[in-house]
Amino acid sequence: MAQTSTKLRTSIFATAETSDTEVDFLVRVGPEHMKPNGDIAWTDVHETLGGDATIGYSRAWLIVRRAYHEESNPTLLIDVRSLGEAHRKKLAAAKQESTYDFKRQVVAPVVERLRDQEQLSWGEISVRCGLSESTVRNAYKSIAGKKDLGLRIGKGGRFAYQDPTLYTDNMKREGAQIPSDFKGRPAPEQCLNYKRRDGVKVPSKTMIKKVQALLNKALDPACTPEEAETFMAKVTELMAKHGVTKAMLTEPTRARKAS
Repeated sequence: MAQTSTKLRTSIFATAETSDTEVDFLVRVGPEHMKPNGDIAWTDVHETLGGDATIGYSRAWLIVRRAYHEESNPTLLIDVRSLGEAHRKKLAAAKQESTYDFKRQVVAPVVERLRDQEQLSWGEISVRCGLSESTVRNAYKSIAGKKDLGLRIGKGGRFAYQDPTLYTDNMKREGAQIPSDFKGRPAPEQCLNYKRRDGVKVPSKTMIKKVQALLNKALDPACTPEEAETFMAKVTELMAKHGVTKAMLTEPTRARKAS
């Protein structure tokens, strides 16, 4: 194995099981083997290490990719810990510190932007935020309303549930946007972004239930006129946005009494 002669350099992605010598080597030399598409010429790296590296490709990629950005693209890295501290202080100033939620209020918005707007992979998001992939995935699920499974960013990958029917028509490009609270294996029409062949969007059962619940509140006799108006405005908005029709809803038996 190649010996290092410089002061040990480590990585935020090093673990108790990773060799300090290998981590040092990957941080110093690995970025030279980073390809334009973000992959590592792993054969070259592995051979330079002597062919007996104990760090596997996935962990090595995180270490090398982070070192590469630290050296070449530091502005792409996001210090979520500092963002969290700033947000916590803001809440404290407003005497709302007890509502502080690092995952949902700080990490999740960053991850959602990187995934849905910038179309980055989970691994790349992990590297840029300096967090484990499981952490960024869980943060995403906490606010996105859809699972982290089944999404696509134009780089292929395995089908969710090994089911190609979840990737037809518009979902071939977008992937299967599965409601975050859905249990089991979904049918295409149960995905949030499912559209019929004629291009008409079909609302998910989850969205229909949400609209129904708002309608129930609006028509509850215990609801004030102002609250009812607010609920009905939201019902109208969601029906128009998600293609929910009146035929899909059931009017509550306790209809609002006429004033």
